[in-house]
Amino acid sequence: MVSFGESTETIVTQLVKIGTEEVSYNADFIKINGQEVPLSDYEHRLLKCVLNQKGMVATRVMLFRSLYGDGKGRDVKIVDVLVCKLRKKVRAISPEVAEHIAAVWGRGYALADSRTVDSTHWVASKKGEILDNLARGSTTRQRVLAEVPMITEEELDEWIGLERRHGRRGMRVTKTSYFVAKDRYTT
Repeated sequence: MVSFGESTETIVTQLVKIGTEEVSYNADFIKINGQEVPLSDYEHRLLKCVLNQKGMVATRVMLFRSLYGDGKGRDVKIVDVLVCKLRKKVRAISPEVAEHIAAVWGRGYALADSRTVDSTHWVASKKGEILDNLARGSTTRQRVLAEVPMITEEELDEWIGLERRHGRRGMRVTKTSYFVAKDRYTT
């Protein structure tokens, strides 16, 4: 005879204050001021990723990988489509929270007041300068991550990989999505 005991698993619910609104979330739901937001699985996971990065940029590639893993046969631009759908559903419950899902040009998305998000525009030459300093040994990864405003480890890894595979032209923001998608189809 098999006996099943009570589950001892605890689901932790996190709470984030966004403007005047309270967003609570866990593995099962996302609620704004106690009202559940009806989201698809991908939208739910996307919003959790952005909530967990509050005040920092969640890059498109980071969000894509957290949603689709290696993403064979998919384009990174799907993240933009999901964010659009997500904002629409969130806006129906709280326009204020929807407005705080900010696009950071050429990088990704952040959940914060647009005045508090570092929207540094990473041009190819600036990325190249950072990578050159790493290659020469005049700086370390830890130092770059500590001193360069709002750069994430995933973003730095993405730059290193793109430069390795595609040279400096892979560093251009307009080419990043193209090369990430191309790598996905060819590897």
